[in-house]
Amino acid sequence: MILNKFFRWLYNSNEPDSKKRITPPCMMGIRKLPRQEKSPYKPSNLWDATEHAIFLKYCSSKRDRCYHAMANDMSARPHEILNLRIQDIIFKVTDDGTQYAEVLITGGKTKPRTIPL
Repeated sequence: MILNKFFRWLYNSNEPDSKKRITPPCMMGIRKLPRQEKSPYKPSNLWDATEHAIFLKYCSSKRDRCYHAMANDMSARPHEILNLRIQDIIFKVTDDGTQYAEVLITGGKTKPRTIPL
């Protein structure tokens, strides 16, 4: 991509608008390299809802069950979950009587945000 931009500038130096520059013959047929960011994980490697339920059923530690359930629901980074305090969780009730919780994440990699549980 950078070489193409350079050769377009070199061969069309009298054209001030970069969008109107044409690709020179020496660069015709040269493609961009494919992105190398291929995930090593397959969709079959991810747990589905039944596997999460089985883990929660047989996990003996309340602390581990809580962490696993919150990590699954929030999709937050591990250090964001571990830095949570009880006062960061706000319980709310909707107009139709459904109760849910919102979690305020402040010490994360991105700006502070609120995530529903």
